[in-house]
Amino acid sequence: MPLTAADAARVHRRRVGPRRPGAVYQDTRGVPYRVDAVLYGPAARTALGHPMSWAVTVTGPDGRQRTHCTPWDPRRERPRPDLCPVCLGVRHRPGPRCPADSAARPPSQVG
Repeated sequence: MPLTAADAARVHRRRVGPRRPGAVYQDTRGVPYRVDAVLYGPAARTALGHPMSWAVTVTGPDGRQRTHCTPWDPRRERPRPDLCPVCLGVRHRPGPRCPADSAARPPSQVG
């Protein structure tokens, strides 16, 4: 029996897992990453260059952005709300700005 659109959407959501744009997670090697986009359909196929129907675009601590279709592994990956989504370091106190955010703006706008 062929896969229905609803079945396919359910499978894709399971493979994407809890990953949502703007949130920080830890990969299977313990390295943090920020999710920049979750793509489905033609957008995923274009980003990946092959016929997969979903993809996740992430940025790692090295600043490199990658798009992949590696399924979420709940045994080896986890959300990291304790990390800053800008610099991927320990979340900062409410007062100070993220060091990466301050470095990205001209000195006249840092404050």
